[in-house]
Amino acid sequence: MHVTGVTSYGAQVQWNGEATKGYLCVVTKSVVPPPRIGKFIKEPYFDATGLAAAATYYAHVRAVCSSASSDWATVRFNTPAPADKMFELTETTFAVSAYPLLAEETVTIKVKGSSEPQASVFLRDVWGRTLETFTMFGDRIHVEVGKLPAGIYYACYYDALGRVQWMRFTR
Repeated sequence: MHVTGVTSYGAQVQWNGEATKGYLCVVTKSVVPPPRIGKFIKEPYFDATGLAAAATYYAHVRAVCSSASSDWATVRFNTPAPADKMFELTETTFAVSAYPLLAEETVTIKVKGSSEPQASVFLRDVWGRTLETFTMFGDRIHVEVGKLPAGIYYACYYDALGRVQWMRFTR
């Protein structure tokens, strides 16, 4: 596996292999690949976009076959610093918010500055138990919380680039 075409904000990851179904691909800032999360593709390459300039990333790839998946293969790469610092500040703005913080029926989770087409949101209780997992398409998701008992809850945003954001709200 190797990385080519590295710019301040993207790269192409390529590898040799023949999976019967396809591959799961993830680019994160962690050397540890995430469990069961990744972009499913059929080609032995993918374009990583929306990266931060002057940062270290790890590309993780695993083959998905009919009966099982392979172990993750990992390669490290660095994005260069941009030539224009002002461009870096405006293009890499990333934020996740949850509102309202005192929810009755729904909580909205909104992402600003992400080019990821798909992410995950985990809803957890105060003891850390995962209550539900949602797939987020686009820049926001509305989570129904009206049937939950009164208490403190956490929503965890996680995308294929390894960006993680925890938010707390009360029901």
